[in-house]
Amino acid sequence: MPVATWDQPKIENIRIEQLDIKPGELKGEWIKGGPLQQFSSVGILDKANDVALTVIDGCIIVDNVKAKTLSGDVVHTGNATFDKNVLVKGTLEVDSLVTKELIADQKTERQFIEFTHKNKRKSNVGTGFLWTADKGYGREFIYKNNPDRFWSTEPIDIPHNKSFMIDGLDVLSRDTLGAGVVKSSLREVGQLKNLIIQGRLQVAENLFYDPNLDRLSLGTDKPAGQFAIFNFENDTNFIIDAEDGDAKLGTYNSKSLRLVTDDQTRIKVSFKGDVTIGTEGSDSQVHKL
Repeated sequence: MPVATWDQPKIENIRIEQLDIKPGELKGEWIKGGPLQQFSSVGILDKANDVALTVIDGCIIVDNVKAKTLSGDVVHTGNATFDKNVLVKGTLEVDSLVTKELIADQKTERQFIEFTHKNKRKSNVGTGFLWTADKGYGREFIYKNNPDRFWSTEPIDIPHNKSFMIDGLDVLSRDTLGAGVVKSSLREVGQLKNLIIQGRLQVAENLFYDPNLDRLSLGTDKPAGQFAIFNFENDTNFIIDAEDGDAKLGTYNSKSLRLVTDDQTRIKVSFKGDVTIGTEGSDSQVHKL
C-alpha cells in the first residue's frame, strides 16, 4: 500500500486508506478545517454534540458559561441577571441603587449607612438621600456645607409625644419650649399666662422697667421716681416715689399739679407752690377744710 510522505511542499488528493498513521502520530498543525468529534487534549475535553463556542478575532461567543472562578478585572457592558445570591467582599459602587428591601446584617460592627467625605463624582447636591422626580430630584434630605448643616426639601414631622433635643435636653415639643431656651427674638405672640420676666422690660418703646433702679415708667426710659409718666406733648413729668420715709406724688419738672373729679379741677398746686381749691375766680364752690 502506498505510504504518504510529508517531505513534499504540498500534498493533495490523499485518500484516508493511503495514510499509514498510527495513534498519536498526527500533529495538530497538519489539520485545517473540518470538525473533530470528541476532541480532547491535556487542557480541553470536547463532549458537545452542537456548536457551543465560537472564536473570532478578539472575542469568543458562548451562550452559557459555568465557572467556579473568574480572575482578573472584568468589564461587563450589558445587563446582568443573578437568580441567586451575590456576595461582594470588597467595595460595591453603583450610580443608581433600586431595591425592594434593604436588610443590614446584624453581625456587622456598625449599624448605619456611612457616607464618605470624598466626593468622587464631583456632585454639588450634597451627600444624603435623594428621591428622583420626572426631572431632576424631587425630594432631598442631604448634608451641605458653608455652613455645615442637614437640609431637607420637605417638612420634618415627629409623633406628638416626642420632642427635638440638643445635648440631651428637650428644646421643643408640640406645645412646650424647653427650659434651656432663654433667648429669643419673638415679634408676635398669642395670649400669655403666668408671665415672669427677669431683667429689663420694654413694651412698644413706651413702657419701661429698669430692674437696676427698680423703677417703672411710661413715655420715658429714664424715670425720675419709682413710677413716672412723661407726656412729651405737654412736657409733664409725673412721678410717684418715696423720700425720707414719706410718700411723694407730683410733677418732677416745673409744671402745676391738678387733682380732678368728673374731669373738673378741684385742687390745683402751681409749680410755685400756690394752692387753689375749687375753680379759680369763682365763689360758688363749697370749701370744707
